[in-house]
Amino acid sequence: MSHERKLSLPVESLTPEAANAASRSAGLEAKLAQQTAEAAKLDAELTRVRTDAARLVRELETSRRELQWMLTSTSWRLTRPLRMLAAASPKLTQYGRRLANSLWPRKMSPADRRAGLPENKAHAGAGLPDRDELQSLIRAAAERAADDPRVQPSAPVEGAFLQPFFSSAGFSGPPAITYLTLREAGWAVYATQAEAEEIAGPIRASDLFDAAGYTKRAGNLGALDPALHYVLVGERMGIAPSEAFDPAYYGDRYADDLPGRANRLHHFLTRGRADGRRSLPAAASLKFDRSRLDPKLDTVLLVAHEASRTGAPILTYNLAKRLRGKCNVVALLLADGDIVDDFQASCTAVIGPLSRADWHASEFKHLVRYLLAAYPVTYTIVNSSESSRIIPPLADALVPTVLLAHEFASYVRPRSMMRDGLEYATQVVFSAELVARSACEQHPILEHRPFHILPQGQTERPPARETIAAASRPANLARTFRPAGAENALVVLGCGTVHIRKGVDLFLSCAAAVAAMRPPRPVRFVWVGGGYDPENDVDYSCYLADQIARSGLEATVAFTGEIADVDAAYALSDVFFLSSRLDPLPNSAIDAAMHGLPVICFDRTSGIADILRADPSTRECVVPHLDVRAAAELIVTLAGDEAKRRRLGNGIRNVGGAAFDMDRYVSRLGELGAEAAAMMRQRAEDLATLRADAMFDPDIYLPAGADRSARSEAIVDYLTRWAAIATAPNPDDYALRRPCPGFHPQIYAHAHAGGYDTRMLNPLAHFIRSGKPDGPWRHEVVTPESLAALPPKGQIPPAALHAHFHYPELAEDFAQKLAANGTRCDLLLSTDENGKARTLRRATAQYRNGEVDIRVVPNRGRDIGAFLTAFGEDIARRYVIVGHVHGKRSPTIGGQGDPTLGDRWREFLWQNLLGDHHAMMDGIIAHLAADETLGLVFPEDPHLCDWRANRANAQRLAARMGMKEPLPPFFDFPIGTMFWARTAALTPLLELKLGWEDYPSEPVPYDGTVLHAIERLLPFVAQHAGYRFATTHFPGVTW
Repeated sequence: MSHERKLSLPVESLTPEAANAASRSAGLEAKLAQQTAEAAKLDAELTRVRTDAARLVRELETSRRELQWMLTSTSWRLTRPLRMLAAASPKLTQYGRRLANSLWPRKMSPADRRAGLPENKAHAGAGLPDRDELQSLIRAAAERAADDPRVQPSAPVEGAFLQPFFSSAGFSGPPAITYLTLREAGWAVYATQAEAEEIAGPIRASDLFDAAGYTKRAGNLGALDPALHYVLVGERMGIAPSEAFDPAYYGDRYADDLPGRANRLHHFLTRGRADGRRSLPAAASLKFDRSRLDPKLDTVLLVAHEASRTGAPILTYNLAKRLRGKCNVVALLLADGDIVDDFQASCTAVIGPLSRADWHASEFKHLVRYLLAAYPVTYTIVNSSESSRIIPPLADALVPTVLLAHEFASYVRPRSMMRDGLEYATQVVFSAELVARSACEQHPILEHRPFHILPQGQTERPPARETIAAASRPANLARTFRPAGAENALVVLGCGTVHIRKGVDLFLSCAAAVAAMRPPRPVRFVWVGGGYDPENDVDYSCYLADQIARSGLEATVAFTGEIADVDAAYALSDVFFLSSRLDPLPNSAIDAAMHGLPVICFDRTSGIADILRADPSTRECVVPHLDVRAAAELIVTLAGDEAKRRRLGNGIRNVGGAAFDMDRYVSRLGELGAEAAAMMRQRAEDLATLRADAMFDPDIYLPAGADRSARSEAIVDYLTRWAAIATAPNPDDYALRRPCPGFHPQIYAHAHAGGYDTRMLNPLAHFIRSGKPDGPWRHEVVTPESLAALPPKGQIPPAALHAHFHYPELAEDFAQKLAANGTRCDLLLSTDENGKARTLRRATAQYRNGEVDIRVVPNRGRDIGAFLTAFGEDIARRYVIVGHVHGKRSPTIGGQGDPTLGDRWREFLWQNLLGDHHAMMDGIIAHLAADETLGLVFPEDPHLCDWRANRANAQRLAARMGMKEPLPPFFDFPIGTMFWARTAALTPLLELKLGWEDYPSEPVPYDGTVLHAIERLLPFVAQHAGYRFATTHFPGVTW
């Protein structure tokens, strides 16, 4: 009997127990049916909400993209004068539209054709006038319109009032044009005298406007009111209202707080002053003394992060003393300290000290401006990564810099502080190889630029303050080091500011371990250096005091604080213990070595350890990493073996004498400074070359959202980054961007490596000066304009577009972009679930330009697996032209800092390959159909990327495809694996007949798989098949 039959029996024919069970079963089935229906309803609602959310995101992105595209388009720039007048006067709108239509006949859309509208035969770009002609023609037409007395702007511009002010600033032409031009450029503009006077009134009456001084700085103003002149044109021309207010600085320092077109002085008077804003940069309060400059000498700028009696500032002080007399020495002190007066006595001039509260990028930018106005700096030595904040503005001003990086990168925070120094410095010097390795681990960019390892020499300490000197008197020191009863003790010395990095707790642990070993003579541990304050330092000192008490070390450990005569401390000591966890090359250890003390240190914690380990006579002084017991055992051995202690001490003195030579160190820094100056002179020449040529394109070089009007600044940034990276493999942070479409600087530099210094000369500048020769570094670039200018297309061969969707909610945006095109093209769609396939079918239900084939494929191989394995045979058999895109999300590529980066990347790729504003798919298919030499078309990505971890996989695949030529180190490829191709150009790849087992299983690693290798091999596959590639560039669309 069937289950259904049982349920249909009358309840009264069953036993009471069976009836109850049947009743419960029926109730449960009814409840299940109800919950299933509710679940289906909720699922449908969730799908609708997701669809609506995706639509809203698309609409927002479309609006943003349309605005960006419009603002950067050629037509927007050329028609700016007419557009501004039309906005001001509705009477001009129709006139402007007629002119625009006469210059750019509207291209027929697929919808126009479906509606049966006649083709505009004048279209296709033939016979368009030159851009300069268009600019001149449009501007002339706009100016004639502006002079027409019948034209009355809807918001009247008082031309007669504005004209003399505009003319004084060099703006010719009708004032209405100038007014609108300046407004669009972001200036604070005022259409009427009443509007301008509303701003000028408070300024005129303020103590920050000096009318006489302003008039002198502005030149001959004639009868023009100085305050009105400042408000209308002067501020943005960079003319200061007085010596008490710097509008350029105020705009930089408080950019986030300033309304878009606010007058900066008016903002300060009405709001900024009350909010505690500054009217002048911190540099304005500093003294820039030139009285002791010798004009016959070079000027070297030394930068110290502070003037304390510690390692890096003392080294800077020593550099100043040794350089003085050979050159003018200007010291910049970024913070205060005990040895400011010592710098004053040793330098030609001292700037500062600054306050740490002034460590802001805008303050440093304007500080550099003041510095360069006062001193002809030949090169700069920036001592320590803490000082490297000053390096980017120095590099922007083309000042050569030598960075002395002493710190381990692992403890420098924020990380950007050291990274900026390493990236922007002209030369980089590390004090020890261990320090350099740490920097390479934290900042991969360093692996791709030259650097130097120079241990500094023994330093001379500045004279001590009286309070320190009192503690350093011989009698006082002797009582501390060797009190009564411990005259014959072995004294172990430790030095440095009390800090966890210095390992003072390890110093104490070693003292406890030594005491437990019962050495043959008493052993005392003495720490010299400031910072031990158990009463007030709750972060470290109080725990050290507790450690001393609990370990019973009160009688064997002493802290002296700072002392003046460190030499006396060394003389009173027998062994130096460098207990630091991380300490690059401490001056105290160098001093100890030069005094002949055995220096015991931990392995892999300092440059001293590397030097001692390298010599057989001192190798045993290096104990395993943070192994306190091993250090204690060596100390106990030396306590009982005076001959060995002396032998080790002599060996360390010999090793130190060879390694630590201050004269050699200073001389080498001078050589590096001279090299840096030569490099920067070449960079200045390259800058002039790139400024004078139109090739450098900030639209592709700068990231999305950057100010593209600052072309010179973008060129300087490109030159700086190139100097840091050059032809070395790129790090993973996309540090180098393309300077212009159609040119690969690394290919050019690599090809010319034997012809010129590729790190000294920028490849784009060299390419321009060489007459822009052809070679593998150049390739064809197609744009929406060039595709639109193609001759009318003939017969289009069979074409298909494959699109893979792991995220099916993107299919609607895909369909919307397809709608901008009219070419017949079949759609080959793939996804990994049946539910997703239904979403794809709904999204493409209205597609009428070809067949739609949707397949569910294994979730393996991502988009490439679906393209080659699921559709490969059909593509090879049925189609001449094929495209490949996918619903890229890359949710982790931007990290937490920018979770939308993956979406922007996909939008960039789809706009270039499918279109929306332009029918890019139509144009690319037509171009492939018309040019039989063209085999591959992909977007011109702004990032320069190389093999990364994919070369080995690529070589194996290349060999399977019969490629004999070695794969070059630098090349162009479709980053993101989206492209259009002639099917014949993909034949070598398709003939591999890769199966699903050839692809990695999920989750796929970020890099280093066969998928990433195929992505990079595509141009080589096309070339192997006998074809070339081209790229697309859509101005205004980037990521």
